[in-house]
Amino acid sequence: MLDQKSTAFRADIEGLRGIAVLLVVLFHFDLLGLQSGFIGVDIFFVISGFLMMQILTNPNFVWLPTGIFAFYTRRFWRIAPTYYVVLICILGLIIALPTELDFEKISTRLIFASLFSYNIYAPSDTGYFGTEAIFNPFLHLWSLGVEIQYYITWPIIIFLVRNQPSIIKILTVVAVVFISFIIAQILIIKDPDVAYYSFPTRLWQFGFGALAAIVATRIRLDVTSFSSSAIQLGSLAIIGGFAWLAPSSLPWPGLYAIIPTLACAVLLVVGKQPVTFSGNLLNRGPVRFLGVVSYSLYLVHWPVVVYGNTLFEDFETSHLVRTAGVAISVAFACLFYLMIEKPFRAIGKNDFSRWRPAIPIGSHVVIFVFSYVISNDKLITLIIPEKLAAASQMDKEYKATLNKICDNADTEPCHFGVKSKSPTVILWGDSHARHLVYGLDKKFKEEGVGALLISSAGCAPLIDVIVHNRTPFECRQSNNLALTYFENSPKFKTVILAARWDYYSSADGFRLTKGMDDASGTSGNDLSVFAQLASTIKKIEDLQKDIVLVTEVPIFPNYRAYFECRKSFILGLRGQNRKCRIDFSKQLETDNKLRAISDHYEAVDVINLKLALCIETACRATNKKTLYYADDNHLNLAGSEYVVRTSFRDIQTAASFSDVGAGSFIREMEPEQGGHGQAIEAID
Repeated sequence: MLDQKSTAFRADIEGLRGIAVLLVVLFHFDLLGLQSGFIGVDIFFVISGFLMMQILTNPNFVWLPTGIFAFYTRRFWRIAPTYYVVLICILGLIIALPTELDFEKISTRLIFASLFSYNIYAPSDTGYFGTEAIFNPFLHLWSLGVEIQYYITWPIIIFLVRNQPSIIKILTVVAVVFISFIIAQILIIKDPDVAYYSFPTRLWQFGFGALAAIVATRIRLDVTSFSSSAIQLGSLAIIGGFAWLAPSSLPWPGLYAIIPTLACAVLLVVGKQPVTFSGNLLNRGPVRFLGVVSYSLYLVHWPVVVYGNTLFEDFETSHLVRTAGVAISVAFACLFYLMIEKPFRAIGKNDFSRWRPAIPIGSHVVIFVFSYVISNDKLITLIIPEKLAAASQMDKEYKATLNKICDNADTEPCHFGVKSKSPTVILWGDSHARHLVYGLDKKFKEEGVGALLISSAGCAPLIDVIVHNRTPFECRQSNNLALTYFENSPKFKTVILAARWDYYSSADGFRLTKGMDDASGTSGNDLSVFAQLASTIKKIEDLQKDIVLVTEVPIFPNYRAYFECRKSFILGLRGQNRKCRIDFSKQLETDNKLRAISDHYEAVDVINLKLALCIETACRATNKKTLYYADDNHLNLAGSEYVVRTSFRDIQTAASFSDVGAGSFIREMEPEQGGHGQAIEAID
């Protein structure tokens, strides 16, 4: 299908690689205002699809075991050496600076990353756009997993149709593109994280590149140099404009992903024209230089972002610090390219052939030994401080215990407390309901109470409301389930509503719109969380249920603040009290609105969790021996047990809560003049 010239080196593709990695690097370092620079990864996928199709359909490609083995060998040595060296370097940083990262997840992340499959684990780990992402040095490796899975899968597809007419090959590629795109759109609705990271949902972008390779070879473009330049410049403008202007909150890889994907495919098709202005633009030294080191630069830049953020307090606010981070990334990329990537790409050097397998083999040995050590409670203290090992163990126990009490709580109701008794209490809410389960489970067992948890992360406990930035399906399922129990289960006497209320009323949080079927919503349809909460309470009260509203715990201003507190607590650093202090004055308005809602309904009371951790508006995330938080806004096991024991009374009837929240709620929470210093001393 393809002639020999079609597989010749093209400098414009090297330049396009440079553009792609530049977009990703600027986006991750938060420079020049790029909102969607992550599309650089999509460009890499299209380029890979284009080049792979050229290789596999070249008449000189040998479809025999020897030829296929040679193909995979070249791919492996093109990718693996630098990849594994970067993994070992990250491992070295983890050992040297163990308190700078979330140690509990490192072992699993390392193992998946070492097998080029981090994208499989990623949906259950840190979200790509989540606040914790910047503390995960392996996050960017998801795209390499997708690439490797493509390298394995695509040759099989082409092998099956290698002897078929050209039209069959084209229709096969079109079918793969169509099926993959449909899968992506379905998963965007059902599970956005899986849609973002998965190979099946990204295969259509490689397919666009493959179709571009077919078009570039089989269709003669009878266009002038001026027209070709105009098309290419337009495509570059679309890519650049999209990267700068498109909001990062767009569902991805959704319909909008077609725009940069198609623009890149057009560049690959038209770029083979001999002389075009835009071709000369992509041939320029700076972008071609970035293209040459693009692979190494992609691998090293994200660890620089992660450790730059943890080591420099002004990383997020200083353009100078982040620009220096870019320069450091480029310097490391050049070093890795010259010392590792380029030598290992050289074919036929016997001195290399003997020892080059040592890098992947040795890397795997080091990674698996390290993973075993940090997963062993006794051995882990050999490489990290004892207090950090204890904190890491607490993190493991937190998840394991919650899963033991309430496995699959995001999709199914969970019976906790005394499981032999019919539930009389429903705990309904988002993840801020679930983090109370450990404490409530112990409390209910002591008091002989059965309870049911209905919870879905990011879904406010509101009836007939859509929560944006979550899939409508998830919140609809959880909230409809709760309503069904309220209406059809007379044994339930008390409903506890717990959520991160402030997040649903914040400009930076999730938006709410009316109705269960309209998932689009507009700013004109945005709803007040408190108005919808009042409406929900009215419906529950009409069903003769007692209702308890639970406030948020004090929340750190961001994940970094939590991490600094955690690090200072583990290392026993001076200033620990200051770093673990939380000012919740901004949450007072939300708390008082909850109190005002409760005053309108006879069967409603408020549990104020801040009374357990705060004096006035000054709160502590630790005591002298224990950290109470699992992250910046969720309690760990110790925190859950302490807060429940301190704030909750007998829970069989809502009336028993009146002495906890009603009279003292606003008075206790309002700051008094000159009280902060004394408050912190009292808490300490």
